[in-house]
Amino acid sequence: MTYSSDVAFTDSVKAVQTSKGSRRAYARMEEGGSWETRITPRAQLRRSLALNMLARSIYPPAPMLCAVRNLSILTAISSAASSRAK
Repeated sequence: MTYSSDVAFTDSVKAVQTSKGSRRAYARMEEGGSWETRITPRAQLRRSLALNMLARSIYPPAPMLCAVRNLSILTAISSAASSRAK
């Protein structure tokens, strides 16, 4: 029988679960209906919130980017000026 969880739990993953002792619990979940196969409005909201939080943790706010960009430009100008002075 195939389950929706077969996408994530390949045969090799199931073998590791068996060796670690967790396969029986996952098999019960699969037999009981496994996981949702459609995206519910609640799941979509959770996904959107998670992606939003991830994006905020990866990309700094715009003012910070401007400050870093300006600092890089000033550092490049300063380095060029000091190398000319030598």
